[in-house]
Amino acid sequence: MKQRQFDQRNEIMISAEELEQANLTGFDRLELHLLNQAVVIFPGEMTASELIEVSDSLLKLVTGLVDRLLKSCSDCDNCGQQEPCALMSGKSRDENLDTALSEESADISLFTQISPELQKMLREHRICLLNLEEKMQTGAWVYLNGDAVGEC
Repeated sequence: MKQRQFDQRNEIMISAEELEQANLTGFDRLELHLLNQAVVIFPGEMTASELIEVSDSLLKLVTGLVDRLLKSCSDCDNCGQQEPCALMSGKSRDENLDTALSEESADISLFTQISPELQKMLREHRICLLNLEEKMQTGAWVYLNGDAVGEC
């Protein structure tokens, strides 16, 4: 998968060569999907095979991004306790979570903004979710120019 850095934040130009490399020149119509902090361009009309190829490409991108997040985080050691913390136990709607997070911060947990599916995957990979929460609160970099940065 090709990666390109853009110096200008207000305008992005995609050359005909890059569209050709992405196999997008043979389509009459392209769709631009504006996501939260991401943009995706794909054909506006696709066969089943083409839709599968696009889906597979997007899945590889998502997998790579999540893998970088996992690599930037340390393993969970239950905070040195016998039982996992409220974040790891998945008691996201429970008083234990509110108590655990209020001890860490007066702010509402940023971790609760993560989709339940991604929360489940992060728990299954046993990364330290309190450290991830701290990274989210401080705005620490975990991805820079295609690489995982530091460790949670």
